[in-house]
Amino acid sequence: MLFLKLGSWLYLIAVHLAAPFYPKAKDAVQGRKGWKQRLENFVSKHQNQSIAWFHCASVGEFEQGRPVMEAFKTKYPKYLIVLTYFSPSGYQARPKDGLADYIDYMPFDHSKNASQFLNILQPAKVFFVKYEFWPFFLDQIQQRKNTFYLISGIFRPDQFLFKYKSALRLLRSFDHFFLQDENSAHLLATHGFDNYTVTGDCRVDRVLNNKTSPFEDKAIATFCSTHPVIVAGSTWPKDQAQLIQLIKKHPTWRLLLVPHELSPMQLKHLKEQLAGTSFGFYTDPNVNWAERSIMVLDTMGMLSKVYRYATVTYVGGGFGKGIHNILEASVYGKPVIFGPRFHKFKEARDLKQLKAAFSYEKENQLDEIFVQLMDEKEQMHIQKSLLKYFESNQGAAKKILDILNISL
Repeated sequence: MLFLKLGSWLYLIAVHLAAPFYPKAKDAVQGRKGWKQRLENFVSKHQNQSIAWFHCASVGEFEQGRPVMEAFKTKYPKYLIVLTYFSPSGYQARPKDGLADYIDYMPFDHSKNASQFLNILQPAKVFFVKYEFWPFFLDQIQQRKNTFYLISGIFRPDQFLFKYKSALRLLRSFDHFFLQDENSAHLLATHGFDNYTVTGDCRVDRVLNNKTSPFEDKAIATFCSTHPVIVAGSTWPKDQAQLIQLIKKHPTWRLLLVPHELSPMQLKHLKEQLAGTSFGFYTDPNVNWAERSIMVLDTMGMLSKVYRYATVTYVGGGFGKGIHNILEASVYGKPVIFGPRFHKFKEARDLKQLKAAFSYEKENQLDEIFVQLMDEKEQMHIQKSLLKYFESNQGAAKKILDILNISL
């Protein structure tokens, strides 16, 4: 445990040193200033009310935990919901629909912050999503005997948690694990845990809800109305370079690009990549979209909705640390393509096995997959496979709430 806590301290030092030079580090430091006073003000206004604390690393984890938050709020309306994020990108994209009663950053992980945060908040229930294992906070939660759950947990033998006894101790803080798959359950069982239930991935519930939510956009509809379209979400420069070349080879298709980062520097680089193509930025009101072959969606919060316009989808990140959310794309019954770094993601492995998802390493392989997916019979087969997949994997949030009913 000591080396894990040392790691938290080193991270804290590193992010403060980086803050003057890197916008994300600066946001992380600046955004946390005044957290104690803000939290005290909130709690003072809601004395004697029970609090459920949900913590997510970033946007993806929030989307994963959201169905449980919604179901919890409906079933237990007397509870206040406090939502925290660790990353600036998560906090900046926080929901503004009233789902949570209070939203802020989780303070940086050290003993004083963890102790003060929990002393002020005094949550009756604590929910962490997927894989947030901050040692000082977990230690303090365990000391206070807060009822503590992990939502949509997924574990692999190569994770640091199973390499060191002191790391494995972190998991003893949790009262119950709600797991995505049987492999995770087996791994916990081999290490002496029996406090788990396989409930599935809550993101399935979330993306099914997205699919049925009404959404219309005149500019996007015009762009997609007369040609087959690749909707490429959460893309990085390497993804973008290959997709642009692909569209050049297949001029009867259109490309809707949704970059993962929208910083001025990233958009400037993308503009350079697009030189020589017929492109436009979504936020430009003067573009005639019927005449453009590439649209860059340079705004946040629309990606999960616009996949519905796709003929074929592409999800970025596979040439970096790992792919982004492919369930958002595949829920619409459209084939999904991604790069080679997908093996840590159960849903990617599942959909590849169904032959509804496709990965590649080299640019010529991308073209081969794309040509294969032009076939309408292939598209129909994939659509049927995906429909069955989502029907059989929905309901994780309800399963979790049914189990929570025992102790709430």
